[in-house]
Amino acid sequence: MIDVDFSIDEDSWRREWRELDMDVGEKVERLFHVTGAEAVAFLRSLTSKLQPPVGAGEAWRRAHPGGWADVTGALALAYGYEVIVYGSPSAPTAWGLLMTNTMEYAVYLEDRNGYWVLSGITDPGAPLDRALRSAAEALGFKVA
Repeated sequence: MIDVDFSIDEDSWRREWRELDMDVGEKVERLFHVTGAEAVAFLRSLTSKLQPPVGAGEAWRRAHPGGWADVTGALALAYGYEVIVYGSPSAPTAWGLLMTNTMEYAVYLEDRNGYWVLSGITDPGAPLDRALRSAAEALGFKVA
């Protein structure tokens, strides 16, 4: 498992966050969009770990954070996110961040021992969970 530190200078972040001219709902929604985009960039990145060639005479392939290596690049490009706003648009009551990978075989790779597509970043206590919880708590929200 790869552990990523999403830490920031909290004092600077809180000061700049307070100075933004927008309501709390807009701030939370932006926070989720930034976090989602950063998570997709991380998931698409390559590590120094190498996976063996697929066919004879082919080169070794660099692995993604989940331990797997793309042949076509399709799995990495299938990552996405969606910010979900609960309640009415004028009075949201909660927000959610849905991380996705739309490749049909992603679920099978996720099920293989030693590999992950989304669970390694979205599980409770994983980097994305910790980053969102820390940011929400810094804004004074109760995190469930």
